[in-house]
Amino acid sequence: MPDETPHQPDEPLDETLDTSNAGADDEATLKPSHPAEWPFEGLEAPPKTIGQYRIIGVIGSGGMGAVYEAAQDNPKRRVALKVVKSERASPAAMRRFQFEVQTLARLRHPGIAQIYEAGTFQSDAGEQPFFAMEYIPAARPITDYANEMDLSIEERIRLFERVCDAVHHGHQKGIIHRDLKPDNILVDRGGNPKIIDFGVARATDADLAVTTLQTSVGQLIGTLQYMSPEQCLGDPGEVDTRADVYSLGVILYELLCRELPYDIKKQAMLEAIRVIREEPPRRPSTITRIIRGDLETIALTALEKRADRRYDSADGLRRDLQHYLQHDPIEARPPTLSYQARMFARRHRTVVTAAAAVVLAITGGLIATGIAWSQAADLNVKLTRANIEVASQRDLAEDRLRQAKDLHRSLLRDTFYGVRDLEGAIEPKLQLASKVVTYFSEQRELGEVDRNDLETLADAYMEIAEIRGGTARGNIGELEQAVQDIRAARAVWEDVASVDPTDTEPKFKVALMYRREALMHQRLDHLTEAVAALEAAGQLLETIKDGDPKSFAATRVWGLSLLDQGDIRYNMDDLPLAKRAWTRGLKMLSALAERFPDNQRVQADHAHALRRVGLVVADDDPRHAIEHFRQSRDIFQARHDAQPQSTIAHRDLGWSHYFVGWSAMLIPLPDESVQAIDSGWRIIVLRCSLNPNDVVARSDVEKYLGSLIEVHADLDVMNLVPDRTRHAALVLQPIVEANPRNVALAEVLRQVIDAGQQATAGALAN
Repeated sequence: MPDETPHQPDEPLDETLDTSNAGADDEATLKPSHPAEWPFEGLEAPPKTIGQYRIIGVIGSGGMGAVYEAAQDNPKRRVALKVVKSERASPAAMRRFQFEVQTLARLRHPGIAQIYEAGTFQSDAGEQPFFAMEYIPAARPITDYANEMDLSIEERIRLFERVCDAVHHGHQKGIIHRDLKPDNILVDRGGNPKIIDFGVARATDADLAVTTLQTSVGQLIGTLQYMSPEQCLGDPGEVDTRADVYSLGVILYELLCRELPYDIKKQAMLEAIRVIREEPPRRPSTITRIIRGDLETIALTALEKRADRRYDSADGLRRDLQHYLQHDPIEARPPTLSYQARMFARRHRTVVTAAAAVVLAITGGLIATGIAWSQAADLNVKLTRANIEVASQRDLAEDRLRQAKDLHRSLLRDTFYGVRDLEGAIEPKLQLASKVVTYFSEQRELGEVDRNDLETLADAYMEIAEIRGGTARGNIGELEQAVQDIRAARAVWEDVASVDPTDTEPKFKVALMYRREALMHQRLDHLTEAVAALEAAGQLLETIKDGDPKSFAATRVWGLSLLDQGDIRYNMDDLPLAKRAWTRGLKMLSALAERFPDNQRVQADHAHALRRVGLVVADDDPRHAIEHFRQSRDIFQARHDAQPQSTIAHRDLGWSHYFVGWSAMLIPLPDESVQAIDSGWRIIVLRCSLNPNDVVARSDVEKYLGSLIEVHADLDVMNLVPDRTRHAALVLQPIVEANPRNVALAEVLRQVIDAGQQATAGALAN
């Protein structure tokens, strides 16, 4: 049996609790349909042709009309055809429709859907206007796309930057969109965002009379959840480009947090408007700890109630997001000394050690300051009996003490999160995390901590555990101590969970800590303890799932934990229980894959589970195994097609071909075996050429080369090996020459060439 690749190779587990129906089909997703019967009540079925366009299907419908997918023969292309409902074709509606055409015609930007033609056609209801515009293949709302493709925070920001640039282009042309929302920002299969539907746009230089025809006072144009506070008034005179900035802020919030800043779906109109105009949005950092500091500031600045406190333009929002990604100071935040210092530390990793030392020194100084203030306060307490003036001095001292503590807490927390994700500098990061643990543990004993403090404490324990025994960024080999740190983090989350039994997030975190502990036990060969921890995780995850059947993250992690159990049981020579755990895990992940067909990470989990079970049954039932491997390969192929730039998807696809080939050899199906092995080899070699500095990519070439030779020898087709190695050498040779310092890659190439020469010599001898 070949060596099993890791369950999720070089890919961190997404441990964000998502209690939404993640990846589920969205009725608003614009996908053409071809119904046997017309499904839209009150909407006329279109003719077979409109002008020079052949109708293929319906994309969607709205209050104004419908959008169809159509084909144009000259030039040959697909278009989106927008048609106004006949009953809505009033003079005012016609003016509004014409205005949209004129508006779109002024815009030329790759991020805005291009208009091709406008006209009218004769229907049974009379003359109806239409216009043809750019068709967006595989169009998905931007939030759906980000979730389905499982984009990272950085990837979401870079995608959103392009949207901001497109909106800014519209503003420069004097156009306010006024209905920016995910359904109007579509992403094609290539990952390119396109803004659509400028039908409610208002030209900033338009004649007021024309504008009034479109949006009279008191008429709300736009979608309420994404509408700015001033737009809720219904007065077009109060709306300018900053209204679009607010809508962009809502979309950014949703991209980062996977939920909206306000939950107003079930509220009455007036109450919903009051919430938008008066209630502050929930801070993103209370939803996910990843979004804190500058990124949170950016999102909340875009969501300011007062337009004059928001970004002046969409480009200003884009620039600050760019500053964030480059670790530069953002414009939305006052450039304080401590803030500038943190940014410097993030940009210059070579001085992290010095920076951390300074922080530690400052921290100690603040504690000393706090003691001094405390002593002064005690002295003043005694003097208050004699002099009221001294009492006021005491209050001042206490105020300063409180300020010192607040500054200490803020600086310590912000610096910890700013330094944590930097590569290298293990020792200063360990010192800083230990300082965080010491400080917040002391505050915890005094009862002077809130939930944010406890979450920071848990994160610091896990940072120490990662440094001591983690796998993602290297470690110092202290696995036993790492187990104790994980348990300490779990105890903190258990305290948080005890406050509100209905809150599922801390319970989920406890379960994750159990799983982390189990994986650490597995590396220590403490298999009994590992199984016990995984069972404890499963019990907690089951309670979360029972309380919220749609809980995506809990179900996913439970399924992965069952696969982990199977691995450990197998290593304990308990094959029946191993098969039971693997089968349960596969069943659970298969159900998730069926529920969320567009969620790439869920599909990958399913494929890995299929591979795991395939390996188990291969010896006894290779035909059953190969069906699992083929299905796994097909899933990985679809994932690779959707994420062609993903190195992980690339690797998974390569090895999936190998397992098909290996199992085909057992049946035997020699032709399929040779073809599959060769396909996998080409993919693995290509990945290495694209990522020559990736140690995993280089290692995969070495491993696959050995497996390739073994399979070809078993099939008695060693004469094919020289051709396989020759291909690899031709791919890798120029990469080696372009990277003369990459000694490891040169060694890989040497092994490939040697294998080819030996195979050639063997073939000649035969």
